Formats: sequence, structure tokens, C-alpha cells
Amino acid sequence: MAALLLPAFSACTVERGLVDVRGKVVLDGQPIQDAQIYFHPGPSVMRGNGGFATSGRDGSFRARQGTGVWGMHPGEYVVTLSAKILPAAFFTSTVPELRIEMYESAPERFPHAYTEKQLSPLTATIAEGMKPLSLIIETRKP
Repeated sequence: MAALLLPAFSACTVERGLVDVRGKVVLDGQPIQDAQIYFHPGPSVMRGNGGFATSGRDGSFRARQGTGVWGMHPGEYVVTLSAKILPAAFFTSTVPELRIEMYESAPERFPHAYTEKQLSPLTATIAEGMKPLSLIIETRKP
């Protein structure tokens, strides 16, 4: 397994001292739609509680604070990923308890190490003028 964080395209600073964090998530060469990207703050993050993003059809994402405000506070973050493989019944069910059960038991696309804060090898340094992130995960052996 290998992970690579590379610049993808330019980003700019947004209001309140936050940095506009954008990027793309790719698994085994394919962009991943509806991936959940979580930013867990390290000791260098002086404000905020981290953030999150959801990837679009082409794997692109834009991160925001837990409060919903776009952008992240500068500092070093551990990044985790999640993308469940949900059954078709999940999307048609109107029973909340059943939907929760289906979600919780659904298999994960990403290897376990990328889904847990304590295990994730992914980090991101958020800073003004940074380039966007490419979260490239390879599970296939060359």
C-alpha cells in the first residue's frame, strides 16, 4: 500500500485567517465519489477542531470547518478517509434504523489504516498559499 499527497491545483486564502483547502482523492487510479475526508488537527493547529470534505464525481473536494465555514486553520493535520460501498436498498429505504444498520455494516473502500486517526499515514500541512492536495492511495501491487 502506498499513499501520496501531491499538489494538484492552486488554492487561495479565505476569510477569518482560514486557508481554502481543495484537492482530489484517488484510489487505485480511480477518482472516488462521495469519499469522506476528515482533517484531525495536530498540536500545531492553534484554533478550530479540524474539518471535513466530501468528494464529488471526479474525486475533487473542498474542506470546511465543523461549523460549516469553508477553509481550515493553518497547521499540521492527520487525514483519514472513508467511502462505504452501500447496497441499493440503502438509497430506497425509509426506515432510519435499517439505513443506519446498512451503513454501519457496509464494507469500506479504503484500507483500514486510512480510516483510523491513530493509523493513518496521511498528513497535510495547511498554510497560506498552499497548493491543493492529491490524496492518492494505491492498494494494488505493481
